[in-house]
Amino acid sequence: MTATTHDTERLDPKVEEQLRDACLGSATVMNLMMDAEMELLDSAVFNETTPQTNLLALQEANRLSNRADARKLRYLWGCFDDPSFARQDEHGDLDVRAEAIGAALGATPFIVARLRESADVLYFGMPATMEAFHRGDISLSLVRTITQKLKDLTSEVWLAIDTALAPQLAHLTPTEATREVDRLLVELNPDGSDTSQDNNAQSRGVSRPRATSPGMGRIVLDLPIEQCVSIDVALDTAAKRALGAGDCRTYQQIRGDLLAEAFTRVLRDGFESETDCGKAFIVPPTKISVTIPLEVLMRAHADFDVAAQMEPLPDGTRPRLDAAWIEGYGPIAPSVAILMAAGGTWQRIVTDTLTGAPLDVGRERYRPPENIVSAVKRRDRFCRAPGCTRQTNLDIDHIVEWQHGGSTSLDNLQLLCRRCHRLKSVGLTRVAREEDSGARLWEIGGVKSWEIPREARRFGYLTEKDIRTDDGPPPF
Repeated sequence: MTATTHDTERLDPKVEEQLRDACLGSATVMNLMMDAEMELLDSAVFNETTPQTNLLALQEANRLSNRADARKLRYLWGCFDDPSFARQDEHGDLDVRAEAIGAALGATPFIVARLRESADVLYFGMPATMEAFHRGDISLSLVRTITQKLKDLTSEVWLAIDTALAPQLAHLTPTEATREVDRLLVELNPDGSDTSQDNNAQSRGVSRPRATSPGMGRIVLDLPIEQCVSIDVALDTAAKRALGAGDCRTYQQIRGDLLAEAFTRVLRDGFESETDCGKAFIVPPTKISVTIPLEVLMRAHADFDVAAQMEPLPDGTRPRLDAAWIEGYGPIAPSVAILMAAGGTWQRIVTDTLTGAPLDVGRERYRPPENIVSAVKRRDRFCRAPGCTRQTNLDIDHIVEWQHGGSTSLDNLQLLCRRCHRLKSVGLTRVAREEDSGARLWEIGGVKSWEIPREARRFGYLTEKDIRTDDGPPPF
C-alpha cells in the first residue's frame, strides 16, 4: 500500500462516493466473516481444541488486529489537510480535526495528535516499516515506539533507520526497538546526538496522578538522565541508611515514603524558587481539597448509626452513597478520608448526603452559590466538551447561542474551555441533543459523540478567577 501526499483538488463526487462505498463494503464483508468465526468459537466442539490450535489461532488473530490498526491509521492520516475541518474567528485559525477523529476512535485529541505524527513518519519516510505494518507483522505499539523517537528528525534519517531495522523488525518488542533506534541514531548521526538530547529535554515533565488500585496512584517522571540519577541516588542513600537503622519497611516502601515526605513538607511550608530567566517567585503553603459526604465524616463518632442513616426518608428519597474523593485523584476509603479531613495540608469539603451540595468548604475557601455563574460552576466544574478535561480558564457558554434565541439560564449554560468555546461558536462543534440525565450528544466535525456529565464536584472547587462570563458581543 503506497501513501501519497494529499491533493488540494477534490475528487469528483461520483468517484468519492464509489470509494466510500468500497471502503464501507469491505468493512461489512470483514465483519460478516468475524461473525462466522465467533459462532465457531462459541460452539461446544471448540472447547475441545488443543492449546496448539489456540496458539496458532491467537497468532493469526493478532496479525488481523495489526492489519486493522494499519487500516485505521491510514484513514486517520487521510482526515488531515482537509479545509472542511477549518474555520477562523477573531482570535485566529481553528480546526476540529483532532476532536472529530477522537470522537470516531473514542480517543483524546492528544492521542490523535500523536497518531498523526506517527503516520507522517511512517508514510513519508519508512516504507519497509509501513509494509510490515500493513501485512500485520508488527503492531501499532511498535510503530508508535519507533516513529515517536524519530518525529523531529529528517526524512533522510527516517529512511536510514527504516533500512537498518527492516531485517529484524518483526522480531522486536517495543522495548528492544527503543534501544535499537537509540543505538542507530548515535551510529548514523553522531554529531546530532547532542542536539537530539537537548531537544528531548524540552519534553521533560511529571504526569498528573492516575489511579491504579484502590487507594493507590501512579505519577510518571520523564526527566533528563542526570535529574533521574540524582533523584535515584538520593532515595537509594536514604533508604539504605533507614534499613541500617532497623527500619521495618521494605526498600521500595522507604523510597516511596521519603519522596512523599519531601514534597509534603514543601506543600506544608511553601518554598522559593526562580524562573528560567532568574526571576524569584514564592509558592505559599497549599491545601488539597478532600470532598467527604457528611455520613462518611460522621462515622468518626461512636454514636453514629450508618445503617439507620441509609433508610429511605418519608418522601421515598434515599441518601446518596457517594465515596469520599481527593482532588485530582478519585475515590478513597472512608477511614483515609476521615483522617485527611482533620486538617493539615488537606482542605475538607463536606457534602450533603441527599443532594451532594456543599455544606462546608472551610473558612478559607467558602463561597456560597448565590447566582447563576456560581451554580453552573459548581455543577460542571470541567469543560463539558467530549474528551476535554480542562478545569481552569473556563468560559460560561450558551448551549443554544444567545443571538439565536438561547436564554441565559442554568439549563442553557455550560462550562467550556476557551478552545472548545471557540470551536462551538464558529460551528465546528455543536450540542445536537440533551437527555434528561444531563448526557449530551455532540456533533464534532460531522462525527457524533456522547458527553456524560461528570461528578466533578468531587474533584475540587474552582475559584471565580477560573471562570469567565460572557462579556462583550456574542459568542463571548
